[in-house]
Amino acid sequence: MLRKLLVGVAVLATLDSLVATARLVLPRADPEDSAVKQLRFLRGAIEGGADHDAQRLFPEGYFFLNVLYGLTWVQVGLAEPARTEDALREARWSLDRVQSPAGTAPFDPALTPRYGVFHAGWTNWLRGAVLALQPADSRDTTEFTRGGRREW
Repeated sequence: MLRKLLVGVAVLATLDSLVATARLVLPRADPEDSAVKQLRFLRGAIEGGADHDAQRLFPEGYFFLNVLYGLTWVQVGLAEPARTEDALREARWSLDRVQSPAGTAPFDPALTPRYGVFHAGWTNWLRGAVLALQPADSRDTTEFTRGGRREW
């Protein structure tokens, strides 16, 4: 009796492992189950103040949550050309947030470049990624100075 129970548990554990492995390695049929679905959830969380909550956890919390949100949208746009317009809109929204007073608050404006290399580097990476989503011959040149900052 105990042996049958152990064999049953082992069979169930094996089946569970096989299903979990298949879900991990097999491609998903619906791309909405991928990063876009998670990004939509994350956008709602950010609009609900998740970035401000992250700021209370560590000094660059607001900044990181917004910049990584924008960069993830850029990757989606580059991987799925049909989503380029959505990716561009969301990445620009993110760029505006990292350049806002809340995005620059933890950084010292007296640094060179303004707000320091950390802020400038991540912001410019996002700005360049926004440009990468646009065809080279029709890039919006205002993206180079978006946010009115041209400190260096």
